Formats: sequence, C-alpha cells, structure tokens
Amino acid sequence: MCNCTSDFLVKHVRILGQRQPDDLYNQLIQRDLEVPVKAMLILNQKIDNTREAVTHRAGITLQARVEEFAHQYPNTVMFMELETLQQFCTSLNPLQSGKRDFDCRVRIPWIVTWTGTNTYEVVQNAAGFGASTDAEGLCNHYRLPLKDVHSKTSNWKATGL
Repeated sequence: MCNCTSDFLVKHVRILGQRQPDDLYNQLIQRDLEVPVKAMLILNQKIDNTREAVTHRAGITLQARVEEFAHQYPNTVMFMELETLQQFCTSLNPLQSGKRDFDCRVRIPWIVTWTGTNTYEVVQNAAGFGASTDAEGLCNHYRLPLKDVHSKTSNWKATGL
C-alpha cells in the first residue's frame, strides 16, 4: 500500500484541507498503530494551506514529541494534500529491503522544520525530501528537504511563545 512506516507518517506528515475519517492517511497510520481517538481527532483537524497554519501545526507536533518522547531539535513536518500523499506512496513502490538513503522527488507544498525553541525554517513548494529506509526497506527517517528553483525557503523567529 505504501512502503513507509506508520510512525514516519505520524511524525512527519500532515494533510492539508478537509479530512475524512477513512481517507488514505488514516488508513495508512492505522494499519499497524493503535491511535487513541483523541489523537485521531487532532490528526484529522483541518489545516489551511497557509504559512501561519502549517507552522502552528508543526509547533503542536513538536510540542507533543517533546512532551511524550523528550525529543530534541530539529523536528520536521511535511504538509501535503491527499493526492500528494498518493504520489509519495507510489514513489516508494520500488524500495527494496535494506537500509539506505534515497530522495523522494514528489512536490511538497510545505516543509516546516523547527530548529530551536522559537526558530524554524519553512520550505514552500519543496522539490521533495531526502529520507532513509529501515532493514525492511520501509521509509522510516526524514533527512532533509529537496529544493529547486521553484522552492522558496525562509527562516523565521517565532514571537509570543
């Protein structure tokens, strides 16, 4: 269905726009994770396609990871439409078993990386992202955004935190 771990999706992918309880994203994360109802409600909240909305949601994701897992910076979340998620899954079909780094060249509307308590980088219209696979050949680790002439990168300092 999609050669990535459910953990990878929960950590690094959020869907833009209106959501449905049985959409592809939910099917993928629930295939091998038991996600509490409250967490599913948060994962399914509508996210607008704006810098403010995606940076806010990436901050919420970071806060949850810090509280639950004592996670350190950086923390990256990719924001995409369901159609982009399907393209992402299709691009992973040729992955084979064994640990390796690879580039996923699927256009990503927003990639937000919190680099510190109140600093973050935003890549709009990223050319894709670099990732790694586990021993089974499943995408399990985000490495970096891929950029090209169509991508726009900006660094921000959050206020009011």
